[in-house]
Amino acid sequence: MTTRTATPEPADSHHYSWVAFLRDTLDFFVCALKYYEELLSLEAAEVEADPHLKAFFTEEIRQEIRFDRGRREVTRTRQWLEESLAKSTDKFDCDLSLEHGTVRYLKSVGLLYLGFLKQRRNALSSKPNVTTHLLSALDRQITLREEQLATQGIFARASVMRLLVEQEQLTAVEQEGDRPQDQSVTHARRPKPVMIDSIEILDTELKRRCLDLFNQFEESGQSERHDTVVTEATRILEHRLRTLTRSTDAATGADLAARAFAGGTPAIRVSDIQGEQDAVHLLYRGVFGFIRNQVHHKLLSDLAPERVVQILGLIDYLLYVANTGVPSEGKEVS
Repeated sequence: MTTRTATPEPADSHHYSWVAFLRDTLDFFVCALKYYEELLSLEAAEVEADPHLKAFFTEEIRQEIRFDRGRREVTRTRQWLEESLAKSTDKFDCDLSLEHGTVRYLKSVGLLYLGFLKQRRNALSSKPNVTTHLLSALDRQITLREEQLATQGIFARASVMRLLVEQEQLTAVEQEGDRPQDQSVTHARRPKPVMIDSIEILDTELKRRCLDLFNQFEESGQSERHDTVVTEATRILEHRLRTLTRSTDAATGADLAARAFAGGTPAIRVSDIQGEQDAVHLLYRGVFGFIRNQVHHKLLSDLAPERVVQILGLIDYLLYVANTGVPSEGKEVS
């Protein structure tokens, strides 16, 4: 979940003179390019294997569909990344100089490859001998790459370009009730994530009101409604502070955080060290200002399930801190 100021996308010719990539990021792009390279080769092979289509395709048509040009482009890009990695074997990162058009190309091929990996993950999940630990690890890696391509660095402002192969074929694992757009590589989605047990939610109200809602959205494939879970969690936090501070007015968010933890006589004291008490106030204020306000004031459809669970874990801890604080004697709040 991020907040960004909208800025125009650079032209494809815009040059980035120095960009540091982690090695595992470039390894991912090499794998993605190999996959795309294979798709292009298979497409050309299908035509070459059919004598009628082969005879029908004139040289003019071949130039139009760009069989060779597309393969040369992806091969050249893959070899460039492999050579760059080979020159930096003793480093954890690799410095590249590239144009924005190349960034868009890498992002597009990467997203296509992630769609393919989701299909493979779905097929793997149907096997009885596959553990939840393996599936959880795959889910984390897929989410990390999706977030990287959508929100991080030079990829955040890069739009997706149309590739020569869009891969709209059906997935090998057809699930009953899937919509047609969910059966392609481009729109492949994961089944319900298995990471839900990785963070223990101890607060009874939070668990009852939010985990059931989260599981409902995951079961029905409504991942775009994850922000509703976060909204409910922050509402619970607000309600808890309102109760603990005995507030009867309409104060919300940052005002409740200040009322609960700020000043010399806060309604809830969690530390005798004033610096720690001030830090707690800022912690709650930050959660309300950044996490709560985003989901309360706009619709967010890009919240990964792993991040939602992490936010629930944070809210659970904040509820615990508030509950274990000591009410200031004689502190009355209207």
